[in-house]
Amino acid sequence: MTMIFEIWSPHLVGDNRLVCDITAANMPLINRLTDDWVSKCLSKIGIDASVAEWSLEPSRTNYYSLFLDSADWRDRWRASWTLTVRLDKSATPLSSSFRSLPIPFDDHDPTWDFNDYDNIHRDRYMLLFAARDADLRLHIEDSAYRAAHQIGAVGAKVTSVSFCEYDDMWREARVRFQSTDAACLMSSFDVVLNDIRQQRFTVNWAALW
Repeated sequence: MTMIFEIWSPHLVGDNRLVCDITAANMPLINRLTDDWVSKCLSKIGIDASVAEWSLEPSRTNYYSLFLDSADWRDRWRASWTLTVRLDKSATPLSSSFRSLPIPFDDHDPTWDFNDYDNIHRDRYMLLFAARDADLRLHIEDSAYRAAHQIGAVGAKVTSVSFCEYDDMWREARVRFQSTDAACLMSSFDVVLNDIRQQRFTVNWAALW
């Protein structure tokens, strides 16, 4: 069967909330999802709990790009979705092996229609970067808030800044922002991304391994 989606970086927040990122590995995308799709996603990850409630946040992000040096900004900022699921009970901690490579997932979202292609991600973005080095992990918050200030200064609306620790392996920062004029502002966003890279943070998942 042809792989439709990839599940990235699943992790538990507390003991009953799962967060993961999803990208399209083929033509079909995600629209609204269904309860059944989310339940199958949990099963694929290996979560031994049921869904109590869930939410979905689309964005374009640098981190899962396969073409970070592409001339087309839509390749550099790849369409993704962050799925957050509150579980009906505490879940067994996930193995760190899940974080090394994307998990293939082959269920089509029945709520998606080809005519909606790419509309969902029109104005939502997520600058995502990570640090494995212990010293960099200590400074990642300062760099994330500085990046958020730079993004806001060029006219985008920063909606959240958050952080995630993956055991003792690495730490992630996520700066979410919105812009209705991304095509014009993308060069400014890329300057921020390159500044993060110059600070020796990892701006693409493949560089962690």
